[in-house]
Amino acid sequence: MKINMKELVEKVKKNKNNVRLIILFNHYITRFIYVLYPIVLIYLLITKDVRLKYLILIPGVMFVVVSFIRKKLNFKRPYEVYDYEPILSKETQGQSFPSRHVLSIFLISMGIFMINIYLGSVLLVLGVILALCRFLGGVHYLKDVSVGALLGVLPWLIARAFTLI
Repeated sequence: MKINMKELVEKVKKNKNNVRLIILFNHYITRFIYVLYPIVLIYLLITKDVRLKYLILIPGVMFVVVSFIRKKLNFKRPYEVYDYEPILSKETQGQSFPSRHVLSIFLISMGIFMINIYLGSVLLVLGVILALCRFLGGVHYLKDVSVGALLGVLPWLIARAFTLI
């Protein structure tokens, strides 16, 4: 089933509360994760936790790799294809696939999940909410946020399978 992003975003825009929630959740979840991540890294450093290297290495490598892939693929964003004003303010052209916001939150959430299952679980739920905000906000396709989430989870599952963590 193909989703017409213009119709979807216009439908969401009809309810001002939806628009406010998407903008607020997108803003605050993103800021919260980017403040929490360094705090967790500092905590792991102070406690001399050996998992610190994985919490730096896995997100760092994946972010660089995905940034390179996005630049090479240079997929258009939905608002470029369907010609509409997205709910979330974005002027970037191309580099839509996969979503780095979603990749980042899932990389950080899974890393924290490996340390604390309860906090990690809450962060993964926030990741799903952020992915929905990026999609319903009209700046990414569903495939962009889905692959971003998958690429955020997969390296941690691989590392866990090899008992590195």
